[in-house]
Amino acid sequence: MVLGFKTNFMENFILGVEIGARYTFSDELDGSIPDSESLQQFRFGNINNNDWYVFSGITLTYTFGDNPCYCIN
Repeated sequence: MVLGFKTNFMENFILGVEIGARYTFSDELDGSIPDSESLQQFRFGNINNNDWYVFSGITLTYTFGDNPCYCIN
């Protein structure tokens, strides 16, 4: 799931913002399940479901020259 927004900031600047949550299909992303039996005491987190992670970003773009025209004449 990702949500984003992009707009013209000034004449030649474009500002973009996005945030997304992604499912990993694994519970070992954060290292919460040790391989060794002697390290089982160091388990943490919810072991009954898989991990998720969140990505977020801000993008500032400068455009050179004229904007392309996608009009059909």
